[in-house]
This record gives sequence, structure tokens and C-alpha cells, in this order.
Amino acid sequence: MTDLLPGRDEELARLHALIRNGVAGRGGALLLRGPAGIGKTALLGRAVEAALAAGARVLTGSGAQAEYALGHSMLGQLLGPVAAEAARFAILEDLLRDAGSAAAPYAVARATLELTTTLAEQAPVVLVVDDLHHADPTSTVVLSFVGRRIASDPVVLIGAYRDDSESHPAFAADIPTIALPPLDPSAADRILRAHAPHLNAAGRHRILRESGGNPLALAELARTPDRSPSSTAPDEVPLTERLTQTFAARAAALPTPTRQALVVAALGDGGLDEVLTAASAVAGHPVDQSDLEAAAAARIIEPLDARQPVRFRHPLIRSAISQTADAQVRRSCHRALATLTADRPERRAWHRAAAADEPDERIATDLENAAHPMRDRGSGAVAHRMFLRAAELTVAPDRRQRRLMAALVAAADLGDAQEVGRLFRLIEPSRLDAPSRLLLTLLRGSYLEGGWGTEAEVSIMTETAAAVATDYEQALVSIGEVATRFYWSGDLSDPLRAALADIVDRLPIPADDPRRLHAEAMLKPVERGASVLRRLRGVDTSALGPVGLYQVGLAAQVAGDLSLSLRLQARAIAALRDSGQLTLLVHLLTSQSLAALLLGDARLAAACADEATRLAPDTGQPLSVPVGQILGAAAAGLRGDVAAAETLAAEAEQILMPLDAVEVLILVRLARGITALGGKRPEEAYEQLRAICTAGAPGFHVHFRLFLVEYLAEAAVRAGRHEELDALVRELAPVAEQSGFPALVAGLRYAAAVRADDERADEAFHQALSADEVGAAGRAHLQLAYGRSLRRRRRLPESRQQLRAAMRTYDALGLGPWSELARAQLRASGERVAAPQAGGVDRLTPQEMQIAALAAQGFTNRDIGQRLYLSPRTIGSHLYRVFPKLGITSRTELAQVLGATVAEFSR
Repeated sequence: MTDLLPGRDEELARLHALIRNGVAGRGGALLLRGPAGIGKTALLGRAVEAALAAGARVLTGSGAQAEYALGHSMLGQLLGPVAAEAARFAILEDLLRDAGSAAAPYAVARATLELTTTLAEQAPVVLVVDDLHHADPTSTVVLSFVGRRIASDPVVLIGAYRDDSESHPAFAADIPTIALPPLDPSAADRILRAHAPHLNAAGRHRILRESGGNPLALAELARTPDRSPSSTAPDEVPLTERLTQTFAARAAALPTPTRQALVVAALGDGGLDEVLTAASAVAGHPVDQSDLEAAAAARIIEPLDARQPVRFRHPLIRSAISQTADAQVRRSCHRALATLTADRPERRAWHRAAAADEPDERIATDLENAAHPMRDRGSGAVAHRMFLRAAELTVAPDRRQRRLMAALVAAADLGDAQEVGRLFRLIEPSRLDAPSRLLLTLLRGSYLEGGWGTEAEVSIMTETAAAVATDYEQALVSIGEVATRFYWSGDLSDPLRAALADIVDRLPIPADDPRRLHAEAMLKPVERGASVLRRLRGVDTSALGPVGLYQVGLAAQVAGDLSLSLRLQARAIAALRDSGQLTLLVHLLTSQSLAALLLGDARLAAACADEATRLAPDTGQPLSVPVGQILGAAAAGLRGDVAAAETLAAEAEQILMPLDAVEVLILVRLARGITALGGKRPEEAYEQLRAICTAGAPGFHVHFRLFLVEYLAEAAVRAGRHEELDALVRELAPVAEQSGFPALVAGLRYAAAVRADDERADEAFHQALSADEVGAAGRAHLQLAYGRSLRRRRRLPESRQQLRAAMRTYDALGLGPWSELARAQLRASGERVAAPQAGGVDRLTPQEMQIAALAAQGFTNRDIGQRLYLSPRTIGSHLYRVFPKLGITSRTELAQVLGATVAEFSR
């Protein structure tokens, strides 16, 4: 077999090993990358042969370089042969019936994972996909998602993509990849001799030099060895261009009807009937299958199959046909395709726009209207091209600028900084409405200036306020974004905050609208926090969707009620799991992890941070990975796993610290401070946490410091920094009185108790312990401090009572360092205390803890897999490792062993 692919023995060996492992139940993914013609498709063909020989079910698909791609075209190819099995999943049945389905991509991905792993229970499954760089957005999401989750299943994904394409495919992240190099001279010569055995030495030397070790170039240039030399030296012309010229010349020799049918096939993505019907309309007479068979004989297209789209033998051939077609012929082909796709408005709008040779407002409006649903369903790249073409067809300058702005936003959503920069140069801000100019200012700050983009002019704010009365929905998009950015910028005195808060006050929406509550809390957390919480606690949130719950959950968190925030965000997380909105889910998990961390719930914080870190690569949010890691580091520090905390923090800091953003420094200092506190380094903990509370220090945040008083007070007491703690308490007491900020009130009560003299200590501790704002960990911290105070005052029985309660809570929460502190105090009081038993619960990883807690609630492996976006077999593998760690043998024992931990993951 290797003789058919000279020079690719190593790559073939890796492919065969992957397929053998997959058949044995150890699945995985592998990508091949390289320039056009380097041999990726040939290697995929050998992989298909090996998979079939191993008894696997093989599903194949290929991306198409169409100007307009349907929402799930590659996925439709893959799942078509198993349509009957896919029909068990309503979302996949809808997708196969209507490629324009508006289903959320990650919901499709979850169903595809379950379908694939279910099929693998009967026979191993091998997915083989070519030309991934031309894959439609949803298929890209699905394949990337599946490729990261099949390690425990007999499923293999093998794909190939061109690495000389303009956009680097996001699916390549975290998936093993082989870069295919040019063939060595010996292998290249073997291929050339096989295709042109009678070529003379001079011709062979020339082709070997021009081909650069590219197998496709060797084969194609060998077909025309006597071509006249170009006026330009071959080495000065890119190889892809020379091949394109070769393919174009071959097509030019075909009859006119055949060429016209090929142009139709290159511009569309339909089946054989559609191509022939459109080509007949262009030609003015019937074009039948025999006309296209001439193209197959010339090795331009694959052999025809009425059940499949017309497929070009290589993407470069498709490009050559499209690029070299006469402009009038192209427009005629687009008009014919528009007529045939009248029942599919988005395709019809695209083809009508492509057929237009002058501005046309009606066509531009139709295309703009078609672009919005494409963007909403996750096809951002297609929507971006639609908005751009709509702008080209627009006469009115204001409308053209609005459409360019829509294209810029789509490019920003795709993370295409280069295109964002190009569009910034084309857009005239003066022709945009005020909310759009405000959003443009934010994006400029993020993409061109490297900051938060809050440097908006007051005039823009004023005009935005005026726009509220007529188009407040559009204004809200900008207001919500800028409010969040203002909050994390750390400067609550910025006058623009007041201007934006005034705009929010003018919004014609109810006082308890989630968007208003979120904006008010972000813009004025101290001044409006109490009002926001009062309205939040009185509002019925039962009818809110995940976005509304996310907004009120953030509002509660910023306003200082962390327990309420946890409850609201937990509901939002559950809803997002069901709907497949993974991008927002990652944001919520990160927010939930931070709230849990501030409440001292290390297990929940670790589980949420770990899940956000695992899901972030699927969503194209690379910075969410280190953010999740730094939160995970803080959670590990709380639990006393200093080594894990330091490792996670170091990895995250390498990515985050160069960004020099305030919120990054806050998280890093928080993680370092908590880890130092758990590692019995109170002086270091105090310095890290104090920086967040010190004006002018790197990482200072005038509002976030309000959450840290309890941690800081503990570090200060243990480090002997009493006077500095007293100064901070005096500084923050007026803020607490003004705002009633629950987290700050609880922190100040803790500080007051630990700093009270002997006469006032009992009253201070009782007052702090009776407060509603105190959570389980906070209560344990108070009991530990109170027990220490009572022991110092020789009231040993009362001291032991408080210390035992604290120790039990710490043990239940898995807060090892604090549990040891409580034990040490008990021993000092004269009580014999057994060493803490190495609990199996704390040997679990965050993911194992999450899975075990869900299993303890009675969820099946399939239920848990759907909830966590994993395969059922992966869940089973995790539980297989969990049972020995917990010292149990069945699921029925989980609830008893995990105890209260189960409740933390059932919210």
C-alpha cells in the first residue's frame, strides 16, 4: 500500500495506528495540514481503506469552496448515510431535512456526539473529512467538538485542511496535527516516472524543480510536459497559480455547454439536477448529463452521482473554473440559480446579489435581511460576506455605512482582527446612529488600541440618550456592553458612567427589567446596589430565559449578594446546557466560579472553573482558558492543594499577565492571596490581597475590594497587620453604610469581631454570626476566630464548641488548611483530636467530583453526558476511576459518601 504513496510511510503509520486504537475502543482525532496538492486527500483515501478493512463504519464528507455555503452542508454529507439513526434526534432530523435549520451549533454538536458514540456501540465509527478549511461554520463547530470528546469511544475523526488558506481553522486547536512536508527527491521522482514514464531527462528535471515536491503538481504538470515556457520564470509564479492556470486551460478545451455547467457547479452547491437545470437556462437549450461527463473524462470533476452534489476533483479546479469564467456568464449562472432557489430565501438573496452588475437597494435590503438569521444561527462568515455585498449594492451613504458596520460586528464576532481593522478604515462614524457609534468606539478600543474602549465622547452618550426614545433596543446592545467594560475598568469616578447611567434611567422599560438591573449594577454598584437588590428580590424570575437569568445573576453578584447570584446563575447554567448556547455558558461558569470562590465554596468553584476551561476551546474563546485556570488555582488554594494551585496559576499568568488588564491582575492576586493563606503564608497573602484594596497599586479595583474584607482580615490578623486592617475598616465603613453591600457588611462584621477587645468580643461575634449574609464557610471562619478568642480568654468548653463546629464545616467543604487550623486550636485547648482522615472526596478531580455528584442524584451516564457535553462512555470511564477513590463499588453508595457535596451541584 505504501508504494502507492511514496514518501508518506510515517504518516500512513500514524493513521493506521489511530484506526487500530479506535477500533479497540481508544478513539481520537488527527488532522493533516499542508498546501494544496501535497497529498492530504490521498492519505485520507488510504485511511478509508484501512478503516473499512478493520470492520469500521466509515462516514465521509468534504468542504466546498462555494461563494455561499449552506448552514450544515458538510455535516449533511457525513450523516446522510445514517439518516435513519439520526432521526432519533429531532435536531438532526431537522438538519438533514433543511440545511438552513436555525438550531444552535452546540446543540447540534451534542446530538452528533451522542449519535456517533451510539453507532459505535454496534461497530467502530471512523469520520473522514476533507477540505476542512472550506467547511461551513456549524460543521466546523460540530467536528471540533466531537474530535475532543471521543477518547473513550471506538470513534475516530480524521480530517485535512489547507494551511495556506487565509483563515486558520479554529477546529485545529488542541487536536493532534501532522504537517505534510514536500516529498523528498526520490519519492517525487517515483511519482513522476509513474505518470510520465517516457519523459526525457530534461523534462523530468524541469518538472521536479517546478513542482517543489508537490504530488499534485507532479501529476498535473506531467500531463502537459511539452507546454511552452511562461514568460515569467516558474519559480517566480506561486505553485497554486501555475496549477490554477493548468486547470483553467484544460477546462477551456471543453465544449461551451460543459463549461457553462461547470461554472454553475462552481458557484452553487446543489445536486446534479440543479446544475443541469440552471446550465440549460444559461445556455438557452437543454444541457444533459452527457455534457458533464465530458468534464469527468477530463478529470475536472468526480464521476457523476445523481444522489450527490457535483464534486470537483480538487478545490483548485473549482477556483480555476470560477475565477476564469466570463463576468457575464457568472452573472447569468447566478441569476439561474436564484430562480431555482426561490423557496430558500437566503440562497436566493445571495445569488441575486451576485448577479447584480449595479447598485440595487431592493436586492441589498433582501441580502441584509437574509444575513441577520445567518449570523444568529452561527454562520458568521457567511453573514459577513452578505453584509459586505449588501453594502456594495447600496447607493444611500448612511445605509451603506450601517451595512459596513454590521459586517464589522460580524468580523469581530469571528475574531478576525485584520478584517476589523480594514473595515474601521472604511466606516465613517459621522454617518452612523449614536448607539452604533458607541459600539464602534468600544470595538476600536478593543481591536486597535488594546484597551477596554471606554474612551467615548460625552456627545456620543448624549446622542445615544436621544436615540433611546426611538430605538432603545439597539441602544441597549451598546449600553450593556459598555457598562460591563466600565465596571472592570475599575474607575467608578469616570464622568461617562454618570452619563450612561442617565441614559439607562431614560429607558422606556420596567424598573425590574433584567437589562436595566444589569446596567445599573455595573455602572453604579455602590450607589444603586441596594436598590438593584431590593427590586431583584421582589421580581418573579420564573419566566426568565437564560440570558435574562445571566443578567440578573450578574446584577446580584455585582450588588454584593453572592448567594442569590449563585442561585440565579445556576438556573441560567441549567437552561444553557439544554439549549446548547455554549459561548454564554462559558461566561456563566466563570462568573459562577468567582462567586463560589468568594463564598468559600472551593468544590463548586473548582468544578465550574474546570468546566469553563474545557469548554472554552470549543467556543473560540481562548482567553477563557487561562481565566478558568486562574480561578481553578484559587479553588485549589482554598482546598490546600498548593502544588496544583501554583501550577495552574503559573500557566495562566504566562498568557494573562502580558495583557496588563485590571481584571486580570485582580484574578491573579486573588488566586495568589488565597493560595498563600491556605499555605500558611499570611504575610504574602496579605500583600497580594491588600494590593487590590490600595489605590494606585497594580490591580486596584475600587469596587471588587468590597468582596475581600473577610479574606484580608484573616490574613491581616494572622500576619500581625492589625493597624493596617483597622485603617481599611475605617475607610470602608461609610461605603457599607451608604450601600448596604451584603458582602462588605459581612466582611466588616468579621473584621470587627476579630479586632474586638475582650469586653466587646462576645457581642461582636454573636452579631456577626447572626447576620443573614453569612454563608457556610463564612460562619466557619467566624466560629474558628471565636473559638480562638474564647480559648485565649480561658473559656475552654465554649471554645471547643465553636472550634468543633468550624472543623466539621471545613471537613464537609473540603477546606483542608482551615480544617487543620481548627484542629490545632482544639489541641491547644486540651482536646484530643484525631488526625483528619484522607477523604476520598478530596482525591477526586473537579470533573470527577461533578460527575460523581450528578450520578449520586440519580442521573444516568447518558443524562450526565448530555449535561456536561461528554459521551456516555466517557462518563462511565470517569466513574470507573471514582469508585476506587471513594472506596465504594456501586452508584447507590455515592449519595452517602458525598453527603452535602451533592447539593452543591444540584442547584
